[in-house]
Amino acid sequence: MAKDNDLMIIIGSFTSANSKRLTELSININPNTFQVNCAKDLKQKWFRNVKSVGISAGASTPDYLIDEVQVEINKISNVKKEINL
Repeated sequence: MAKDNDLMIIIGSFTSANSKRLTELSININPNTFQVNCAKDLKQKWFRNVKSVGISAGASTPDYLIDEVQVEINKISNVKKEINL
């Protein structure tokens, strides 16, 4: 997924070994990767000139957090972006 998207968002706690590993692997493939705990951590500047966004999450990340991040990404986007989960 990291190869196929302009931006990767990894959702999960910064203390989660699984989330940290996902972020590390993604950064090695796509340097435009960011880890967030929740939707409030997203930065609008990350989405400039981005056409596709991949979203992944640590194994223990609750579904509601993933949903909230996806909703916030849609709000940030001025243009409809392809979002891959």
